[in-house]
Amino acid sequence: MNKNEIGDKEKLRDVAIELSKAIKDRRIKAKIDSIITKNFDEIITLSRTLPQMGKEVREEDLKLAYDLFEVSKEDLKTCKILYIQNIFNFAVYHIQQSIEKLAKAYGLTLGYISRDDLRKCSHTTPRVFIQMLQDNFIGRLMSIFNQFGVDASNVSEVRKLFFEKKSKESLIELEKEVAFFDKRKIMMWIDTGKNIREKLKKKQREIDETLEKLEKIAKNMSQITQDEKDQIISVCQSVRNRFKVDFISNFIMLYILSVITFPHFSSTRYPDGKIKPSHYKPGLGVVDCLDEIIKEVEHCIKFYTSLLAP
Repeated sequence: MNKNEIGDKEKLRDVAIELSKAIKDRRIKAKIDSIITKNFDEIITLSRTLPQMGKEVREEDLKLAYDLFEVSKEDLKTCKILYIQNIFNFAVYHIQQSIEKLAKAYGLTLGYISRDDLRKCSHTTPRVFIQMLQDNFIGRLMSIFNQFGVDASNVSEVRKLFFEKKSKESLIELEKEVAFFDKRKIMMWIDTGKNIREKLKKKQREIDETLEKLEKIAKNMSQITQDEKDQIISVCQSVRNRFKVDFISNFIMLYILSVITFPHFSSTRYPDGKIKPSHYKPGLGVVDCLDEIIKEVEHCIKFYTSLLAP
């Protein structure tokens, strides 16, 4: 047996275990267990690798998500107009606003945050929102990075910036540090997000292929009824729906962009801070990277539109 065949068996077994957990009918569970025993050799746990969309999202949360999504698009349009006119401070302000609203829309849709969570943030500094994401999402994000990793030279900085639990005071210090990030450092975070997105795309393909193979096995089983086959296929579809890997990878990118841009919520507009509106010009990292940040926001908006927008 070659390595590819072993990998296929591992992936198939993993989803079969997921099916066995999901199906309550003992007779069908026994059939799935027989598939596992007969066809697979090793146990891996895909469900522990990736977060799942098992939580039911309230209708009011989805409505708020779409409203935030629409306003995010307007902020992006405004950013691009101002950027073309070299009004960099307000261009950065509006990209920060676009990212924050889009991250909230994704978080609501995924069930990682709720309308009630966002009420706590109100219109206060995005620092509060960043802390909320860390509290609600950091464990899931850590599991993804542990599985797929990042460039070895960046591991310590990535973990320090995004994964260490932060108090209000340390977030304030982080805000000061991030505000003056140069182009190299900002691009390191963005490239990390791209790297994870590409690896998760590959994982999405593996999940889809695995489910298709398991469905094919179920269809060819002569010892179970058509109703039982339909139930297995239905649960396969449910598993497929819960592993929204592409959605999660875009949320990771938005989380990264949120951390990169959140210090510019007020400094772009008020001249009484350490960084002032007049500082927003070529040479400041966030201005030098604005083209790339806009592209990533456009990517996330395009994906949301294709998948969820009515």
